[in-house]
Amino acid sequence: MTVLIYGDPGTGKTYAAGSLPEGKTLFLDAESGLVTLKGKKHDSIRLSENLADLKEIIEFVTSGRHEYENIVLDSASELEKWMLIRLGEGGKNDGAPELRHYQITQFKMRDYLRRLRDLRERGVNVVVTALEYPLELEAVDDVIRTKMYPMLSKRIAPEICGLFDIVGRCVVSQKEDTIGQRYILLDPTERSVGKNRWNDTRYIRNEDLGSFILGLREEAAGVPAPRKPAKIEESPTEEAPEDEEAKK
Repeated sequence: MTVLIYGDPGTGKTYAAGSLPEGKTLFLDAESGLVTLKGKKHDSIRLSENLADLKEIIEFVTSGRHEYENIVLDSASELEKWMLIRLGEGGKNDGAPELRHYQITQFKMRDYLRRLRDLRERGVNVVVTALEYPLELEAVDDVIRTKMYPMLSKRIAPEICGLFDIVGRCVVSQKEDTIGQRYILLDPTERSVGKNRWNDTRYIRNEDLGSFILGLREEAAGVPAPRKPAKIEESPTEEAPEDEEAKK
C-alpha cells in the first residue's frame, strides 16, 4: 500500500506515520522531525544534509535487503529542498539553483518516489509525507484556480500524486465538538487534492493511519474488513468533518 499525506507544519503528518507497527517500520528522516515519535520503537536513518549517502540509502531500501514491512519518507518536500540547495552550491549562480538543477531534481524525485512506490509489489507499505502549498491550475475556461497540493515542484506534484494509492490532506479541526482533533482527508475537492483507490473511506484520524493501512492490506488480500461510512456535511477543506464518536 502506498500513501502520500501532506499538510501544514503541526498537522500531525509524522505522528500519523508513527502509528505504523513498531519494530517493523523504517523512517527515512530528511527533516529532523522525529521528536513526535518519542517513546515509539521505530528505526530511522537520518539523511545527511549534504545528501552524500542518499543514493546508497535509496538502494538499500529498494533492494529488498531488509525485513521492514513499512518504509516512511519524512519528508519529500525537505528532500527536494536539500537536493536543490546542494546542486546550487556546486553551480555558477552564487549558490542559487540554476534551471538545469531544477530539471535534475525533478528527474531524481520522480525516480526515487517511483522506486519507493514499487516496494508495494514486494508487500512493503510506503508512506511519504510532504508540506502543502497552493498550486495554480488553469481551468478549461481560462480561469486560474488554485488547489492545495503536496509541496513539490509544480511540474511533478500532480504526477507524484498519481503514483500513490492514497493521497490525504492533514488538517486540524476547528469545530466546537472536535476542536484540535487531527484528521487526514481523503476526498478530492475543488480546493485540495485527495484520493482513495481502495474503498469509500473519506477521512480518518491521524492516529488511525497505521490500522487503516493494515486493514486495506487485508482487504486487498480478500480478508473482509468492516467499514463505517463517513458522513461529511461541510467542506472538508475548511475544517475537519463531523466526528460522531466524539459526540457520544
